[in-house]
Amino acid sequence: MRNGKKILVVEDNDINQKVVMTFLKKLGYDVALAENGQEAIDFYFKNPDNFYVIFMDIMMPVMDGWIASRKIREFEEENKLEPIVIVAMTAKALATDRDNCLNVGMTDFLSKPFRMQDLQDIILKNCK
Repeated sequence: MRNGKKILVVEDNDINQKVVMTFLKKLGYDVALAENGQEAIDFYFKNPDNFYVIFMDIMMPVMDGWIASRKIREFEEENKLEPIVIVAMTAKALATDRDNCLNVGMTDFLSKPFRMQDLQDIILKNCK
């Protein structure tokens, strides 16, 4: 936990949800779950101060991670908020996929499958 704030995991796949949530909880983080991009922006827009990192899957029903990330960045700009760290989580590991994630305002990129240490490293790298 970091100053009472949570990590928001946005993932539609049950198995991936369990893996990410288990890893983050073992690392000592307080975690919330959204199952698609629309749920993620609903949680974040309601109280952006509750979160300090979003792990965002890319391919999801209802709203994908690219659209959700773009909407989060627009919301932050409109409300003069400090940008939250958004880390893409995807099995698509092509350079163009990474570029697409960064172009919509994501902070970093994590390829699936990943290890618990990969999550810790990316949090430490991006959250000063």
